[in-house]
Amino acid sequence: MKENNETTGPKEEKRSNILISILNGSIFTRSEVKNQLPYIVTLVFLIIVYIGNRYHAESVLADLIRVQKELKDTRAEWILINSDLLDQKRQSHIKKLVQEKNLGLHPLQEPPKKITLDD
Repeated sequence: MKENNETTGPKEEKRSNILISILNGSIFTRSEVKNQLPYIVTLVFLIIVYIGNRYHAESVLADLIRVQKELKDTRAEWILINSDLLDQKRQSHIKKLVQEKNLGLHPLQEPPKKITLDD
């Protein structure tokens, strides 16, 4: 009978040789790798661009969320200011302010009249 070491021995030795050649850099001197080097460089470049693009997208998304929250807060503030303004524009509020400041103004008892000029 054959032992397992004899059947798996050359495969394991080949794997360890490939690992050693990768670690010591001698794999880059082989002609097969030299021919594929432009594709490897392009692939590494695309990976770097992909990582940068993802980082940029995440930062844009964080900015978008921040701006949406700011918009929501600003809209709530606008609604509050607008309601105060509408309250101050009401005739009853204006009448109360005029009486408090003793301006001597009174509401009209009769409707306004239109003035026309004859030429």
